[in-house]
Amino acid sequence: MKVDRRSFLTTASLFTAYHLVRANVPVLESTSYAEETATEPKKYKITGTITSSERIDTDKYAAYYYVNTENRGWFYIVQNKNARTDNVFLAAYDDEQRQNGLVFPQPDDFSKPVAIVDASGAGLKGDFEIYDTGSGYKVKYNIHPLIVVQNHTSVSSKYLMEADQFIKEMPSPITDALNARGFNYMMAKNVEDLYYHLYPYTKNHDKNNPNDPDKPWLEVKEDGTCVDHRNYSNYPAYYYQKRVLAPQTSYKYGSKQLVDKMDYPVWRKHLVFHETGHAVDYINGDDYSSGVNSSKYASKKLRKIFRYSDSDEFQAAFNIDRERMDPKVKDALAYSVCKSEGRHRECFANLYSALVGGETKESAALLLKTFPNATEYVRKKVFSDFKVKMSVEDIRKKIYSDYLKDVEPLADTELKEAAVLFARMFYESDPTGDKDIKDWVVAGPACCGR
Repeated sequence: MKVDRRSFLTTASLFTAYHLVRANVPVLESTSYAEETATEPKKYKITGTITSSERIDTDKYAAYYYVNTENRGWFYIVQNKNARTDNVFLAAYDDEQRQNGLVFPQPDDFSKPVAIVDASGAGLKGDFEIYDTGSGYKVKYNIHPLIVVQNHTSVSSKYLMEADQFIKEMPSPITDALNARGFNYMMAKNVEDLYYHLYPYTKNHDKNNPNDPDKPWLEVKEDGTCVDHRNYSNYPAYYYQKRVLAPQTSYKYGSKQLVDKMDYPVWRKHLVFHETGHAVDYINGDDYSSGVNSSKYASKKLRKIFRYSDSDEFQAAFNIDRERMDPKVKDALAYSVCKSEGRHRECFANLYSALVGGETKESAALLLKTFPNATEYVRKKVFSDFKVKMSVEDIRKKIYSDYLKDVEPLADTELKEAAVLFARMFYESDPTGDKDIKDWVVAGPACCGR
């Protein structure tokens, strides 16, 4: 029998977590292969999840996912609490099989997985692939290539994996196009590790432009333009130069209080879709003109416009929708109605988010009812440019049943619901203090980053 010495648990921290689960099992220092070799990867499912602090070190690990391999014992897929894209999952193994060989047979080809585990038991869409490295096992999960966490930082693995799932929910022709152009969804622990690290001028700007607590973060002018009084440290996320920058924490406007996205699940989903909507809006612009394989996509013939939201067609559609709004609606949806650099970037990003599943049922219905003409531009023009088919019936079936049927101005009851809905999202994303909802409606902002 061929002997192959290998250490399964390769870090001291993983040793510690392993013993929290199997406190009486000795450390496995060496083992031998069984006589057989593997030709096809075995397929398994997660049969249990451990998250209790009594069983694992929750300061280091988010969860242990238990997999029973039947005749070859068991192993755990270990999810780190904080991670980058390359070290979210580790593996821990059953020591009881050491006399009979490894958990899996020796592979014919070490570049191919020896086992595949359905990841749905971990709340993920996809599979864990288990590889034999020759000195232990490695767990691989294919995180979307758009997501980047740089080596100097880390984020909550739940925050990272959730963003991965959200991006995978978007139409693949759109995310494939963004990937081909070099777009990244960049995540980090905080604004210092992201904004200040990549763009030092943002740190100097914040130092020289502190918040004025006496001013609202969004000031709406009579001509429809808005003045954003936040500095970079207050942005929960923003788009810049083919990047969405999405730190896990940012600072509450007017204070040094940290706001952690992990506390606000609805807001997290909205931000991923909304900010990616900005990237889609900009994909025809100068930022992407030198992107890899850009000639494959429709923007080659659309280079005459800078962004979708700059087009005359989108502006005309938006203006029709704005003219039919009650003034109270304009107040309640100020962030979507406001002009940014003379155009309506935030409205475009919100409509993209609503169409691809980034909004709650209530907020999606509100947006699609309020901006039916602008929504039709996104559906007919933008989606067709990417060969994404979405009919009116698809929207009615999946998102808003009364789409294009119900185009009357919002009733008072709906307006009140809109105020409550967006106030809730506003407070979660960028709190300005303890205000009643009726006070917030006058202030106007709906949500979101930049």
